Amino acid sequence: MPDRANLSALSVLVIAAAQEDVAKIQEGLPTGSTFRQVDTFSFSEVSTDILRSTPDLLIISSASVDPEHIATAERLATAKQLPIIWFVERDDEGLAPHAIRAGVTSFVVDGLTPSRIAPLITVALERHRLVTALHGELQKSKDSLAARKIVERAKGLLMQTRGMSEEEAYKTLRSMAMRQGKSLKSVCDALISMSDLLP
Repeated sequence: MPDRANLSALSVLVIAAAQEDVAKIQEGLPTGSTFRQVDTFSFSEVSTDILRSTPDLLIISSASVDPEHIATAERLATAKQLPIIWFVERDDEGLAPHAIRAGVTSFVVDGLTPSRIAPLITVALERHRLVTALHGELQKSKDSLAARKIVERAKGLLMQTRGMSEEEAYKTLRSMAMRQGKSLKSVCDALISMSDLLP
């Protein structure tokens, strides 16, 4: 994905119902960015064409929004992990917060003008990078916590079955990991799996 200083390398995929909206979006794109329009505008199913392509950014323009639209946008955001800017003429049901929670990066009501496209792209790319980094950190924390729980369980097994102290159990597990050239977590996983098989 291009950085903020090099938006000209941007690859943009556009889904729009009205051709005049497509023209406005194209006019507002940074010079040199690649632009491709999806042939048909349908929220009823996510086309394989969209999922097969590799854009840096998805821009959607529609007259309104409903829960089905948002569910489709969520599938796209999850499948492609890309920023989404969504222009709607109206949001009568106040679904903007739901769209943002579903993975839409920027949700703009009654504001599709060429002059707004480039600034919105800059904000959307930066927000997407930030959210992606936060999700990555959260996943690392979850993985680390899960690994610690497994190590604690394996230590408990050694303490219970072999009468070891907590420190002795940890040193034993660490030595096993080093001898086998495996991670501490994988050694603990194996030990727990073996103990589960015993009567």
